[in-house]
Parts: sequence; C-alpha cells; structure tokens
Amino acid sequence: MYVYGDSSAVSAWKPILDDLVIKRPDITVFPIEDLIVDNGSTLHVGKEVDIIFARRVIIHQTGRIVSEGNLKLDAKSVQGNVA
Repeated sequence: MYVYGDSSAVSAWKPILDDLVIKRPDITVFPIEDLIVDNGSTLHVGKEVDIIFARRVIIHQTGRIVSEGNLKLDAKSVQGNVA
C-alpha cells in the first residue's frame, strides 16, 4: 500500500493498513470481433475468463454458451436462434 505524500507519520500503521487493503484480483479479458456459435455447438468458457468483448455475437438455433464462472459478455449486437 502507498500513502501519498509524507508517509513517515503513519509508517507504524503499515502492517495494519496492508491487512485492510482488499487486493484486486486479476481480470482476464478476451477481445474478439465476431463470436459465432454454430447450430448444435457449445462454447465452453473457463472460469478464468471474466469478460468477452465482441462486435457481434451470433448464436445459431441450438448453439449455447456455457460459462464456468461469472462471465460478462459485452457486445454491440447479440443475435440468437439464428437459422
């Protein structure tokens, strides 16, 4: 942890402050232009992927996206049940 300015006044508190700081986990981002899941296919996304950024997501009829974790799918357009 870093205290901006002269931190000598709080240097004795460093171990306590460091224990209170919530460590930010790494965030894994997967950018892709077009994500297409064909009919009958399943896209399995592992728990290590947090965000997928895509221009378009197209899921054909019985296609599926299955995530093992908390996934955010951020896309300009999403089309489902496409023949």
